[in-house]
Amino acid sequence: MNNFFHLFRSTHIHPLLWAILAIGIMTGHIYDLILLFSLVLLHELGHVFAASFFSWKIKRIMLFPFGGVAEIDEYGNRPLYQEVIVILSGPFVHLVLMLGSFIALSSSLITHEFYEQFMFQNVLLLCFNLLPIYPLDGGKLMFVSFSLFDSFQKSFEKTLRISAVFLSCIAVVALFLYSTHLHLWMVLCYLCYSLYYEWKQRDYLYIRFLLDRYYGKGETILDLSPLAVNGGEKIYHIIRRFKRGQKHIIIVEEKEGRKQLDENELLHAYFVDKRINDSIDELVAFY
Repeated sequence: MNNFFHLFRSTHIHPLLWAILAIGIMTGHIYDLILLFSLVLLHELGHVFAASFFSWKIKRIMLFPFGGVAEIDEYGNRPLYQEVIVILSGPFVHLVLMLGSFIALSSSLITHEFYEQFMFQNVLLLCFNLLPIYPLDGGKLMFVSFSLFDSFQKSFEKTLRISAVFLSCIAVVALFLYSTHLHLWMVLCYLCYSLYYEWKQRDYLYIRFLLDRYYGKGETILDLSPLAVNGGEKIYHIIRRFKRGQKHIIIVEEKEGRKQLDENELLHAYFVDKRINDSIDELVAFY
């Protein structure tokens, strides 16, 4: 019950949404808008409940005129299976709602007209959120997929670049087919701004990823991954190769043989000792 009230207090409605709802009342489209944003809220609650199940830190839910955002205070150091479940829990809500509406129609609890409108908006939101554009669910899944094979930083930058390409293609299509669709252009502008903001903040996000990895709660990561490096390689270059969902054992190749370091020793040298430009062999000699 306390979690429910916490979620309720953490849900915020953007002032512009109130204005849109007021316009909807005057134009006779308030019913459609309430249905749409109810579905958006349920979608975001799906993410939030899944995140709460894994004890993630939830900041708030913000509802905009063009959709919703569940802000979760996590920085990529949870097991990847948790990431996938939290991401997919939002789209899964639409599948449950569509199944429920079909059962309700079969039981004559709703009209066929309502069923068609309800299904259309669910399918629309489901397909839209699975587009490979960050920060949509499809873009986050793409980020997780890249993280299986590459470092956190490279995966994130690759995700943003591909998202920008897809968003540009959609904008070109919208320009020719839906040039007067105000709601669509609001969404596209928001996504464009989000990509620009995330690109500007990518180094900050990377540092938060490292800090959370070093100072975090220590979520158990079973996948130990050796990271082979040369003795002359700089510490900050090695840290940039850290991956999500893996704990690294640093294997230092030297003439005298191999030596091992735990990743926390590198993070300690980076954040506490400020040995940013030191090479790994200097760190090995220190320890």
